[in-house]
Amino acid sequence: MLASAFGSTMEGVYQLFVALLIFAFVIALTYFTTRWIAGYQKKQITGRNIHILESMRVGGNKLLAIIEAGGEYFLVVFGKDEASLIGRLDGEKLSFSEEEGMAIGKYGSFKEMIAEQLKKNRQSHE
Repeated sequence: MLASAFGSTMEGVYQLFVALLIFAFVIALTYFTTRWIAGYQKKQITGRNIHILESMRVGGNKLLAIIEAGGEYFLVVFGKDEASLIGRLDGEKLSFSEEEGMAIGKYGSFKEMIAEQLKKNRQSHE
């Protein structure tokens, strides 16, 4: 009787060990698949003519971005289901910090640049 109790305990330990191995395999497979898909998508995106130079979240589902397309710069706001052009930016006024990879230029900050662009747009619509 003692031998059968010991055997069933060993069988339980063996099943637990196999379950842990399968779990670890699934986790590793998920990790490497995610990395592979991310690398594949990155290759698909790079080398195109449109680049998002900098972006900033404004509000819950709004994103403000500086986009370079065809050598021109645009300020665009992206929402959940739409994208709207706010205006064009002067490329000469933009410069990029090597450390941060951000457009800073004469404005000193992204916030100042957006404030000036919004001010210009309000004046042009009046």
